[in-house]
Formats: sequence, C-alpha cells, structure tokens
Amino acid sequence: MQTTQKSRDQEKSRSQEKAPLAGKANTQLAYFLRYLSLAPVLAILAVSIAVTIWILINAYIPDRLFYPE
Repeated sequence: MQTTQKSRDQEKSRSQEKAPLAGKANTQLAYFLRYLSLAPVLAILAVSIAVTIWILINAYIPDRLFYPE
C-alpha cells in the first residue's frame, strides 16, 4: 500500500512540474500574438501587401507613365 501512495505522489509531482511549462508556452504565444497586432507591425504588413499587389499589376499591365514609348 505504501508503494502505491509513493507512486501517486510521484505522478502528482511530475504533473505539477509539467504544468508551468505549458502555461509559459501559452503566455509566450499570447505575447507574440499581442505583438503581431500592434499598429506598426500591422502597418508594415498592410503596406507590404499593397506594394506587392501594385508591383504585380504593373508587371502584367504596365502603365504608360512608367514605360514611355
């Protein structure tokens, strides 16, 4: 009976040791997602997407202002 009590205590202590690691990963993910939602990060992302679309459109349908004849 004593061995089962010891094994239960060991399992409980192991599960308590793993819990802070999972919590730390969740908080790091939350902080990372909060960082990604900051205004400068979103602004850089939006400008990058807009410029990429503009470059691709001008590559296939060039404007006369950029390619004079």
